[in-house]
Amino acid sequence: MKGLAVTMTVTAISDIRDIVRYIARDNSSAARKFEDEFWLAVDRIRVFPQTGYAIPQPDGAFLAVRVSTRFKHYSIVYHLLSDEELEVVRVLHGARDMRAFF
Repeated sequence: MKGLAVTMTVTAISDIRDIVRYIARDNSSAARKFEDEFWLAVDRIRVFPQTGYAIPQPDGAFLAVRVSTRFKHYSIVYHLLSDEELEVVRVLHGARDMRAFF
């Protein structure tokens, strides 16, 4: 599938690493599934970038999508850099106030 190019912030990469480590403490198989489903979600937003829900900010809105139904408490937060590129800025648990991170 053709879609937008994706970049990731250092913070987003750190978020993913922390989440995988946290899940792996109890279930290494689930941690691998999280990673797989995370990358499937990234592929979906590459092709359908406007499907995310808005997180309003004073300087523009970020978008977010759930990683998957299995990992519905985790959201990928991103914004469109251009018509050709998006940037994943955070991967956060839904219990956190997402607006506080931007």
